[in-house]
Amino acid sequence: MTDLLPHIQDRRILIAPLCWGLGHAARCIPLISHLTQHNHVEIASDGLALRWLTDELPDLSSHELPSYDIQYTDKPSFFRYLDHLTSSYKAVHAEHDATKRIVKDHSIDLIISDHRLGVRSDKVQSVLLAHQLTIPFASGLVRKSASEVHTKLISKFDDCWVPDYPEESKQLSGRLSHAALSIPKSYIGPLSRFAGMRLEEPTADLDMVVILSGVEPDRTRLEKKLYDILSHQPDYRVALVRGTPTARPSYMAESTSHMEIYDLASTAELSTLLRDTQLVISRSGYSTIMDLHVLGKKAIYIPSEYQPEQLYLGELAHKGQRTSCLQEHALSSISLFTEVKRLIEPSK
Repeated sequence: MTDLLPHIQDRRILIAPLCWGLGHAARCIPLISHLTQHNHVEIASDGLALRWLTDELPDLSSHELPSYDIQYTDKPSFFRYLDHLTSSYKAVHAEHDATKRIVKDHSIDLIISDHRLGVRSDKVQSVLLAHQLTIPFASGLVRKSASEVHTKLISKFDDCWVPDYPEESKQLSGRLSHAALSIPKSYIGPLSRFAGMRLEEPTADLDMVVILSGVEPDRTRLEKKLYDILSHQPDYRVALVRGTPTARPSYMAESTSHMEIYDLASTAELSTLLRDTQLVISRSGYSTIMDLHVLGKKAIYIPSEYQPEQLYLGELAHKGQRTSCLQEHALSSISLFTEVKRLIEPSK
């Protein structure tokens, strides 16, 4: 990644990841670590992403941005898209106003926005960090409308950095990043906070780690399904990272003899869990895909049925020898453990 980044030195930089679970915040960690060597860096986000980043990087100044306040519903995709468009439109304008104040008050001269489409300025260089430049809706009408709005907002930035390999044959984002843009586009390589970490071979302490994240109530629904399945499999040693500081539901024990439960995990805690596990179960969010690709971990992806991007990335990852993709509506003990046994072949 660092070899592909433009040389940046002696700048006052604002880095602002989207709060959509923790993925965008997590993938900004290596970017922040690299840029703080020769620049002054400040961070901006909202909600859980901002809280997690300030815990991880307590020495950096931080700013709170307006929330996108996205909720998933069971409406048809076109109406969900309209709801999301309305919420996002309001948030983009609000965060654009907030960005103006931050730039002025803190003498920012470079903005790097991780998919926050309103975090830009006409007065300073503004870079969009994004892997999703096209919208993979199944409906042609929704896809065309969404892509036009998306491309128009992207074009307001000065540059676009795609966290993926330059070589098309190696790319993890597939066609998501192949849009033609009116601004310069650079592939800067996958971003993972675990890049450069030398994880040892699994100690067999864990059979699998479940990593949950994302928008509610989507995250909670998958948490309950996986907990119901895995809590009845005492022969498998599991760590479940809930990805939220909210109170644990009444049905969830603090821990069992075969299952450890974490609400939030720091980078250090998660790296230990990933070192010691044979398999990861998670949503097919792009940041998680980059992490597990860098670490060479086997994975079962369960895409959110409300995110076309995750459905596409899950199927794309499914083509690998070390990964599998299960649709959430088909998730059961049988379907899950068919894939578990195929990937790690435990001697149970």
